[in-house]
Amino acid sequence: MTITRFDTVAHVVSGTFELTVREENGLETHQLTDGRFDLTLE
Repeated sequence: MTITRFDTVAHVVSGTFELTVREENGLETHQLTDGRFDLTLE
């Protein structure tokens, strides 16, 4: 995860992420790439 914006005036934090997840049965993995988030802080 990389924070790309932390705005204390607008109360917003944004960033990108990537991760690999394994299925419950443990046989397959899936990659999430180019994930993005924008959150409003209160």
